[in-house]
Amino acid sequence: SQYHNFVNALSGQHAAPDIEIQQQPNIKFEGHILIVEDNAINQIVAESMAQQLGLSCDIVSNGQEAVDQISQYQAYDLVLMDVQMPIMGGYEATQAIRAAGFSNLIICGLSANAMKEDFDLAAAAGMNDYLTKPIEPESLQQMLKKYLRVS
Repeated sequence: SQYHNFVNALSGQHAAPDIEIQQQPNIKFEGHILIVEDNAINQIVAESMAQQLGLSCDIVSNGQEAVDQISQYQAYDLVLMDVQMPIMGGYEATQAIRAAGFSNLIICGLSANAMKEDFDLAAAAGMNDYLTKPIEPESLQQMLKKYLRVS
């Protein structure tokens, strides 16, 4: 279904993927987030999940774009940051964001890697949290509960 939705989105027939939050389906959060992801299908899926949870979002495709976007916009409540991307990866982007003075911005790393060393690398780079991909709706919801206000 992700592939089908991706093809529809490319052809201008953007249909939100059928992703249902299993626990607490009526929970909604307040906030505007930045999704930093180089894979177009993952962008569509993450955007759909965020919207179903009541969040508005912007999407960029690499860490350098994230640094630029955050520096210009400065109004994000949370960033979902892929750790492996071209041009600038998530760890390097997080370090640059922190160095630019955004110490209170919540940054959650996203990766298919789930070893303890991966969590340690994320923390060392300045990330507040870490989710494994593919993102499970319940995991995303639990992480958001820590940092965002429920509406």
